[in-house]
Amino acid sequence: MKEPTAGDRNRVVVLFALVGAALGVVLAMLVLTTGSDGYGRTDITESTALTAITMGIGFGVGHALSGRSESVSPEITIGVLSLTSLVGAAMGWLVGSVLEHPPISPGRAMAIGTLAGLLVGALVLVPRWLWRTRS
Repeated sequence: MKEPTAGDRNRVVVLFALVGAALGVVLAMLVLTTGSDGYGRTDITESTALTAITMGIGFGVGHALSGRSESVSPEITIGVLSLTSLVGAAMGWLVGSVLEHPPISPGRAMAIGTLAGLLVGALVLVPRWLWRTRS
């Protein structure tokens, strides 16, 4: 197995910083929403602060993981699946907020979005997995 390059390591750091930012957005949707039905507005100041904090944590995690001397492939896989599932959760929340018939709870909408995001992430990674098995 070949040693990861500096570019590979940088990709892991950026990927996990994006995962952290997406986590902050999803947490803001869950915790900082003002609507009584679970949908509504979030305070942009609190949401931005939460997103910046979680992005910093994601950056730190990515930096720690990228320092390993082994292959970065597992970290990239975990990062891509985490990112796509979090984006899917956010999209599920947005879609759920506009559905009137049948109404859907924010938790259920986010769960459906998370599953859809995992599926998209797996589909994105299939060529990478196939390429690794050939080389």
